[in-house]
Amino acid sequence: MAVTRRKMSVPAARVWDVVADASTYPRWVVGAQSVRFVEGRWPDVGARLHHKVGVWPLHIRDNTEVVEVNPPARLVMEGRVRPIGRARIALHITARGSGCEVEMAEYPISPAPLRTAAPLVEPLMALRNVETLRRLERCARERYAS
Repeated sequence: MAVTRRKMSVPAARVWDVVADASTYPRWVVGAQSVRFVEGRWPDVGARLHHKVGVWPLHIRDNTEVVEVNPPARLVMEGRVRPIGRARIALHITARGSGCEVEMAEYPISPAPLRTAAPLVEPLMALRNVETLRRLERCARERYAS
């Protein structure tokens, strides 16, 4: 499991506001290109964010589904990138003084060979998630800039 943490200088509520707004997804999730549409009410359990991921010229249209939510502190999603596989992504937001700490845990759940190879892919996932959390903090700052 790739676990990445970042202390942020923005309040936890502001970070949650970004995470709870499906339209911001491509701005902070590394690899996400665009949101095609949202099925259900994001970030309620069962809501699906249909997106396009990849880098030009290779794009894949897929979705990410909310599997657990506890606003404003926890969001667990299952991301799909077919034909590669599926991953579980958990965000945990904890208030720390006037800022917060965000923990992002990600691990492959299918197919079985990807789970077996997880120790090899985890360093890459962790690097990607360091940048994802940096972008999340920037989005939270910009959203409430005066």
